[in-house]
Amino acid sequence: MKKQCVSFSLVNAHACGIDVSSRSHWACIGLQAEQVQEFRVFTQDLHKLCRWLCANGVRTVAMESTGFYWKALFLML
Repeated sequence: MKKQCVSFSLVNAHACGIDVSSRSHWACIGLQAEQVQEFRVFTQDLHKLCRWLCANGVRTVAMESTGFYWKALFLML
């Protein structure tokens, strides 16, 4: 069976998608592997995530969360 490859084009270079969960948050700011990072959920980790976003010129964030775990990150952003 042949494996299919799916590719996407970059629509907004100043945006980030974050998958929010109880133990870690996965953030993606681009198409390269180093542009996807995992951050823990403690306060110091949320600050690190915010600094990473600012350092990379992110102005828009889209979060996906199935629980209330987005609230602390939302307040920091």
